[in-house]
Amino acid sequence: MSNISHEAGGLFGLVGCGHGHGEMFTDPYDATVSWGADALVPETGAAGTVTNGGSGTTLDARVISVPNVNNPLLGLAFSIGGATT
Repeated sequence: MSNISHEAGGLFGLVGCGHGHGEMFTDPYDATVSWGADALVPETGAAGTVTNGGSGTTLDARVISVPNVNNPLLGLAFSIGGATT
């Protein structure tokens, strides 16, 4: 089979990944969490929600925007492959 027009991921069975800093704003979060509190450690929750204090995977992220009446989304700054500065 020719390798022309085949992506490396399909050819070698690999998954590509990125690295760096980014921000995301999401609405599937646990509304019972006080997102404005200091020292929160966001983590994954049931059905893809973002939560705190559970048993999910800890996210390398920090809260940058607390949901409110004017903006109902939870804002997170994240880093893939480094600290969230």
